[in-house]
Amino acid sequence: MRWGIVAVVLCARAFAQEPTLHELRAIIDERDQRYNQRFDAQERAVTAALAAAKEAVAKAETASDKRFEGVNEFRNTLKDQQGTFATRIETTSQIKAVLDKLDTLDARVVVTASRVDFIVWAWSGTVTLAGLGVGAASIFWRRRTR
Repeated sequence: MRWGIVAVVLCARAFAQEPTLHELRAIIDERDQRYNQRFDAQERAVTAALAAAKEAVAKAETASDKRFEGVNEFRNTLKDQQGTFATRIETTSQIKAVLDKLDTLDARVVVTASRVDFIVWAWSGTVTLAGLGVGAASIFWRRRTR
């Protein structure tokens, strides 16, 4: 139908300089119909774009919420882990207790070592004296028996 009106208009222009009122009305109606079609198409496109944007925003919010849940879970894990760590005060007191025990053990080792040294000295002295006694006795015995 549109091409028919265009053909009529072109034919009319070829024969007449000025378009008639009927021709102008046909041109206006055709353009009005075209503008309405464009407007409807644009309105549908805008509606579709808004719907797609809403869907994209909803998906982005869902993804963001999931990511923040993961971050919060990680934070809670770190907080729980931090609660199980020993504090500086606890660690310092435990190290001090271990060092005190080491000092006590060191003192015991020194006392024990000095006792062992004394026992070794006493035994070596005893063995030496016994050896000298046996040696002297054997010399004495040898001289007496000769």
